[in-house]
Amino acid sequence: MLHGTDTMAYTSSLLSFVLENLNKTVCITGSQIPLSELRNDAAENLLGALLVAGPFLIPEVVLYFNSKLIRGNRASKVASDKLAAFNSVNYQLLGEFGVTFDVKWDLILSSQRGELKLA
Repeated sequence: MLHGTDTMAYTSSLLSFVLENLNKTVCITGSQIPLSELRNDAAENLLGALLVAGPFLIPEVVLYFNSKLIRGNRASKVASDKLAAFNSVNYQLLGEFGVTFDVKWDLILSSQRGELKLA
């Protein structure tokens, strides 16, 4: 789901309580700078969210922003003027994405978690 950043933390929190017992990943993302601008974070956030939702089975609502994977009901907007606009409140990040994907599987809620095997 693509979303404006001002209320994205509220939406991800609400969805995490409404969408219980998931068997797929619900990943919310957005950008501080619109895709139509020359220098933007929209493309990177969208591609990162697709990479999270595609090959990984994380059966909960997550927020992907600026290479951070945050549990939906722990996300908080911490800056309006920085690309690192979101962080996790009183909880560890579920993952960070750089050269490698570092998903902290022990923090994922369900036992159905894991990386999908493509045939």
